Amino acid sequence: MCTVLLGCSSSLDARLDGKACSARGECLAGFVCSADGRCVRPEVASDSAADAVGSTPELEQDASAPLRVGTQTSAVIASDAAFDAQPEDGMPAGCAAPAMSCGQSCVDVASNPDHCGRCDLRCEAPPNAEPACVHGSCDYVCGTSFVRCGAACIHVERDVADCGACGAACPHLGPLTALCDAGSCTPLCKPGKVACNGACVDLAKDHFNCGQCGRVCAGKCDRGACDPHGGQGQG
Repeated sequence: MCTVLLGCSSSLDARLDGKACSARGECLAGFVCSADGRCVRPEVASDSAADAVGSTPELEQDASAPLRVGTQTSAVIASDAAFDAQPEDGMPAGCAAPAMSCGQSCVDVASNPDHCGRCDLRCEAPPNAEPACVHGSCDYVCGTSFVRCGAACIHVERDVADCGACGAACPHLGPLTALCDAGSCTPLCKPGKVACNGACVDLAKDHFNCGQCGRVCAGKCDRGACDPHGGQGQG
C-alpha cells in the first residue's frame, strides 16, 4: 500500500480523464473530486465548473447550421416578399389600377358602364339616353337634340311641357291644341287652317291674313287674294 508520505505515484493529471473518486468522494492530496466523480486538480475543477455554467445545452448550436435568428429573419423576409407580391383587393396580377379582373378580362371600373365601380354593376339610362360610368358612379348622356331635364332627356324643340327650355310649358290655348314647333308654342290647327299670331285662320278668306299671316285686305279676301271691290271677309 502506498501512502502520501512515501509519495505514491499517480496517473492523475490536469485533464478530465483522471481516476474515479473514492466511495466517499475523496482523492489524493492535491486533487479534488469533480462533479463527474473524477479526481482532478483544483484549477481544472474550477475551469470545468465555469464551462458548465457558461455552456447551456439549449443555447448550443451546430456551427455548420444556419443561425436560428437568421433563419427566422429569412422566413419573415420571404413571407413579406410573398405578401408584397400579392395583388391588392380585387386586383389580380396583370390588371393595372384602376382596372379589375371581371371574368376573363381586365376592366376599367371607373368608366365601364357594364362594370361601374365593381364587376357586373350595369348602369341604366332613361329613354333617349345612353348609360355612362363616371369615376365609378353610374350616370347617363342624352342623345343628340335632347336636353337633360331632371331625370329625363327631352327634345325641347317639340315638347309642349318643355318647349324651348326645361319647364317652359306651352300655355293653355282654349279649344286649340298646343304645339311646340322649333321651340315655340303654337296652336295645332284643324285641316284647312294655319296658325297666325296664336290663332287658327283660313288664309283663303281671312282679310287680316289673306294668303299669308299678317296680310290685311281693305276689301274682301277671296281665295287668298285681296278684292278691293268686294266686301270685307273674315275666315
